[in-house]
Amino acid sequence: MTDRSSLFALIRPWLDRDSFTPARISALDGFCDRIGLAPAPETPPAAANDTYDREKLYAELIRDEGLRLQVYRCTANKLTIGIGRNLDDNPLTAEEERHLGKTQLQVIRTGITREQAFWLKAREVEKGERALDQHLPWWRRLNDTRQRVLLNMWFNLGTAGLLKFNNTLRLVEAGSYSAAASNMLASLWARQVGDRARRLSLMMKNGS
Repeated sequence: MTDRSSLFALIRPWLDRDSFTPARISALDGFCDRIGLAPAPETPPAAANDTYDREKLYAELIRDEGLRLQVYRCTANKLTIGIGRNLDDNPLTAEEERHLGKTQLQVIRTGITREQAFWLKAREVEKGERALDQHLPWWRRLNDTRQRVLLNMWFNLGTAGLLKFNNTLRLVEAGSYSAAASNMLASLWARQVGDRARRLSLMMKNGS
């Protein structure tokens, strides 16, 4: 390791996108000064640009999951708020509570604003992207629509649930989109979510 860029590149994969705050960069610079590394870049490494239309994804998730500012019970009887945020299985993190200015209990009691709902969903979108990058690195090569299909399925199923679609995912990677769409419709998931699966399968088949 000959300079601070190398140090940043080494530790960057272990940190989330919000970790390179000015204070932390300053602390890293101080450490680098002590060990004699060359100057660090002025700004942290840039996050990867979106390879799909995020606004369309939000609109599709609101269509499929709704947007509610007070806590409710979803069809699986889970405490849910915002754009499908399951607070039972995916409780608020300490960082999220700090940003909202509320504990999870206070959120359950008083709800959130529309802006807070979108902020929470943005955090989940980044989590979904990281999961797909890790387990299905080829997903970024798909067109905009098909990337949104896989992210939508991830939100509905989680990482473990999505990865159970072994044959479907192999077909998607191979470009056999019609066959992949047929597999999606033939699943137990499709019978459970109905219209959502039909919409997503059609998007996968047509790419639009």
